Amino acid sequence: MHRRLVSHSEEGAGYWPSFVDIMSVVVLVLLFVLVTAFIQAAVSIQNRIEGKQAIVEIMNKRLAVTRELQGELGQDAVELSPDGNLTLRGDVLFQPDLPDLQDTASVDLLLTRLSHNIANVLGQPRFRDGLQMILVEGHTARDGNPPDTHWNLSADRAVRIIEAMQNKDARLRDPELARYLGVGGRAFYNPADSGTTEAALSHNRRVEIRLVLKDEGLRDALLEALSR
Repeated sequence: MHRRLVSHSEEGAGYWPSFVDIMSVVVLVLLFVLVTAFIQAAVSIQNRIEGKQAIVEIMNKRLAVTRELQGELGQDAVELSPDGNLTLRGDVLFQPDLPDLQDTASVDLLLTRLSHNIANVLGQPRFRDGLQMILVEGHTARDGNPPDTHWNLSADRAVRIIEAMQNKDARLRDPELARYLGVGGRAFYNPADSGTTEAALSHNRRVEIRLVLKDEGLRDALLEALSR
């Protein structure tokens, strides 16, 4: 009887230290997981803050460029919309009803400065981190031409802008930067002016350049930058 008690006592003495050791390991694992999660969250927050700062810098730079272009080319040629899109007037850029660019000094100046500044932005990795793409969108005005001609014309004009910028600045032909460039054609289905006057139609003939962000939550940062 005595031997059995000793045996049970010895078994119990061996069991509890083992249990404590196991619990200690579990607690350490949990602490490790919590610390790792905390570090990852902190890094994510820091990256988000840095991403916002980079996007604000992009917007401030684009706003400065737009103001310079407006001063040299006039308010009718270059606009900056409330949602941050850079708008180039189609009647200034292109020959009527064609995707061909006007051969004028003002158009050459506009595309040269635009291409250099876009290349400068895309050339910096911290700016690229917050960007999905820089999208060039063509728009037409509703008139008597068949709808399919509007789709083709709006898309072709956007392509011509991209090609012209790549010709103006060779950096934009680098695959590392070119992959951030995109084109789209919207025909006349997204008018800037719903009017039917010639002035309204002229306003609708345009090319918009906008930043497509990886994180749409950065929109507030863009609008904040534009309001300065």
